[in-house]
Parts: sequence; C-alpha cells; structure tokens
Amino acid sequence: MKKLILLIISICVLGVLGYLYINQDHRNISEEKPSLSIEAEKLIKEFQNNSKENELKYLNNTIQIQGELTGIQEKSLVIENNIYCEFDQTPSISKTTKGTSITIKGRLIGFDDLLGELKLDQCTVITNKDL
Repeated sequence: MKKLILLIISICVLGVLGYLYINQDHRNISEEKPSLSIEAEKLIKEFQNNSKENELKYLNNTIQIQGELTGIQEKSLVIENNIYCEFDQTPSISKTTKGTSITIKGRLIGFDDLLGELKLDQCTVITNKDL
C-alpha cells in the first residue's frame, strides 16, 4: 500500500514539474542585453575558421551584429551575404535599401557549414543608416 501511495505522489510531482517546465516564461530577445556586439565580417570569419567551437560558445545567445544589408525579404534580412536574420514580424525598414549599414540584435540559432551562413531568429533592428 505504501508503494502505491509513493508511486501516485511521484507521478503527481513529475506531472507538476513537467507542466511548469513546458509552460515557463519565454525569452524576450528584444529586451535582453546582448552577450556579444560584433562586426558581421569578423563574426563570419570566426565561424569559418572554427564553426564547432564558436557554435558552442554563442549558440542560443543574444548577439548584436553590425554590417551591410545585402538582402531584404518579407520577414528576414541578410547581412554581408552570410548572416540570415529572421524576424517574428515584418521589420520596419521599408525605406532601407541594400547597401545600408545596419545593426541587428537576435538569438544565434546555428551556423550552416554547407552554405557558410549564420542564422539568427527573433531579430530586431537596432539602427540603420546609409553608407
């Protein structure tokens, strides 16, 4: 009988812990302070030289990147042809064109060795100005 009660209590505790884990507060990247602020070209070179070490170092961290805007899509931007920045909402840069200097903050989600491309999500535009 004691074993049955312990089993039921254990299942209840695990259920509550599982529920709390699944429903924890989500990160708000736009409000987080970046753990790294770097020029896009420098970051790309770091990953090209040692992608595995840098991926472990920066993965899932909020970083701020400055560089030249080379691609514009509906909910994404490309910086220096190698950094893909995905936005939750359409970025408010409709007047901005390619060749513009831009600063983006986002969460690094990985490096694609095949394409040589860094990927960020939950991005926000910090600044942009004509070169």
